[in-house]
Amino acid sequence: MTNPTNAPEGVNAPALSITWTTRQLPGPGGGSVTISTAQAGPYALEVHDSQSRSGWPRIVLWTVEKDGRRLVEGVLDSTDDGKAAAECKARRLLADTPPEPNTNGAGSYVIPASVNGMPKRGVPRGAHADIELLFAWDAFQAAATAYQCAPDGETDRYCEMVDTIGERIEAFSPKTLEGVAIQLRYALTKYIDADCAWNVLVLSEDMEQDFRHIVGNDPHAGMIWHVIQAIDSPAARIARLGQEKPAKGPDHSSAPSA
Repeated sequence: MTNPTNAPEGVNAPALSITWTTRQLPGPGGGSVTISTAQAGPYALEVHDSQSRSGWPRIVLWTVEKDGRRLVEGVLDSTDDGKAAAECKARRLLADTPPEPNTNGAGSYVIPASVNGMPKRGVPRGAHADIELLFAWDAFQAAATAYQCAPDGETDRYCEMVDTIGERIEAFSPKTLEGVAIQLRYALTKYIDADCAWNVLVLSEDMEQDFRHIVGNDPHAGMIWHVIQAIDSPAARIARLGQEKPAKGPDHSSAPSA
């Protein structure tokens, strides 16, 4: 009689015991980052749970490394899910089991290699014409927040994710005004290339004096900002939502009589 184990199916080996250690560090502006680490044989597992001061956007990044080389990474919605995904991947690697294509072992696609085709968290697949672009922007905001919250010396991975996801945003052809607004926000952020632009355009923080000065004195930056405001202000979004709602019923007031 054998005891049940957590080893992958077909592997006649005892379950691998993985013990996690956790440390929490403060982030700028009241944010925080919780870093969980573990070792599975030769593989180093890490889960970074980073949050802004408001708690959103939030990014949970898990990674599996060997000899200092990152083998795979992914983004999920909770620390526990990140640990489960990292453990699953490590066990697959130890068992030399071929990985499932484009997945992280917990049912979510891997970032940044496969941003294309991923639904925005909390939005059903296919519910929006620019669903992939919406998710890419969601991931871009989360990676930028994680970069801000990460302690010194641990920001490189998030910087790499920001750059990679940004390349995907550039490659999309938006089909809606919401998608156009996302690309304009990204383009203006890269054009200004200053902290104030990241804070206002990406992290949706309050307008800063430096940002006001730039859009007020640089005609190109000001033009793009005015277009963003025209199609992506709260009033514009509310008006657009009202236009998209289906009518209650046909209006027969002007229909000809039989």
